[in-house]
Amino acid sequence: MIGVDEGGGPTVDSYTQIIELAHAFDSDPGPVIMAALERGVSFDEVVAAYMRTLRYLRIHGFEGTSKAPVTDVDARPPGTFDPHIVLQGELWIDILRRPFLVEEMPKRYAANVIVHLHNRVDSIVEVIDGGGDPHDWLDQTPLVRALRERASSAGDGDAEGQGPSPY
Repeated sequence: MIGVDEGGGPTVDSYTQIIELAHAFDSDPGPVIMAALERGVSFDEVVAAYMRTLRYLRIHGFEGTSKAPVTDVDARPPGTFDPHIVLQGELWIDILRRPFLVEEMPKRYAANVIVHLHNRVDSIVEVIDGGGDPHDWLDQTPLVRALRERASSAGDGDAEGQGPSPY
């Protein structure tokens, strides 16, 4: 919704900004908005993530974005999933482009991410051909191995609860 700020200039609320930014990146804003609502993440934080991506694009251009390491969270906008994330084992990046260190994740969240990745295995192997059975291949990737280790680790790793939805 467009309003007027104290100086008489137009303002756009963050919900509308998310919709417009998602469309600018040719993506569906629905999953991003739902994830923010489910996780208690403010729409302003989501807009800030989009703005970091725009800044990244201004500096590096589209070619730089496509060559950016998967762990560079600002290189891609919210709503983006890069299948190459499974080729490293230190970091999970959710739909809102928030990084989570695997070794610090709640155990149940690590387990949820594993399920999420297996649910997306077909889209992952479309980009990364692991050969053989896709699920067996996925289980051998650095990220899933690290997530399994975290999910089965001893100690009180779930003091924070289940953690956010993995997508």
